[in-house]
Amino acid sequence: MRADKREEMKTFCRGKIAYYKIPRYIKFVEAFPMTTITGKIQKFLMEPMPTMMRLWRH
Repeated sequence: MRADKREEMKTFCRGKIAYYKIPRYIKFVEAFPMTTITGKIQKFLMEPMPTMMRLWRH
């Protein structure tokens, strides 16, 4: 089901924005990690650290 939604989103984007702006990866989440005081999204918590470290080693 999620693979169908990913493709549906990519197809929608193809008709609206330039090809290089279409996301390569789409990940569905239940909720975003938010701060308790300001309610801002904590972007550094959205991607696990080991994956980020793997990207930086190149």
